[in-house]
Amino acid sequence: GESYSRAELWVSAGLAREYDSPNATSFYEIRRQDGSTLERSASLQGSELPYDGSVKGTDSRTVRLNGTPLRMVVMSVPGEETGEKGTQQGLVIQCAEKIEGQQDLLQRYGLVLLFSVFGVMIVSALGGVVISRKALAPVKDISGTIDAISESNLSERIDMQRVPEELRGLAASFNHTVDR
Repeated sequence: GESYSRAELWVSAGLAREYDSPNATSFYEIRRQDGSTLERSASLQGSELPYDGSVKGTDSRTVRLNGTPLRMVVMSVPGEETGEKGTQQGLVIQCAEKIEGQQDLLQRYGLVLLFSVFGVMIVSALGGVVISRKALAPVKDISGTIDAISESNLSERIDMQRVPEELRGLAASFNHTVDR
């Protein structure tokens, strides 16, 4: 209807400046709610953006146009009542932009993240091995001393100077037991 002519021209003129070039990476279409196209950007070069007339309000989605991924924003603009049955004939404005570059970048970031996490896991595992060996070394020394004690060699004792404070009680109990 007549009520959209000003809106159509104003919206279309504002968008057309950004989307005029056939080589642009951004696209727009203005449609009536019934799907009929009022205007589209030159960058579409005769193609049409995927249309879903059920959108109410604003929606965004990823779509493909001739195999190229696009991020599209769809905005439904309600209209005045027209026709004999009082049906509303609103506008649907669709704006889209190519996202191939962004997808490539996200894939590269994903690979970097994957290798970084893998590297951190390896470094953490190696650090865990080094720390556990260092922490268990005194226990290994105590075990070696205990193994050296036999019926013919009961004079062997655990050197309390080399035992960490946390294990001194255990070492002292063992030495005391062997002293009996």
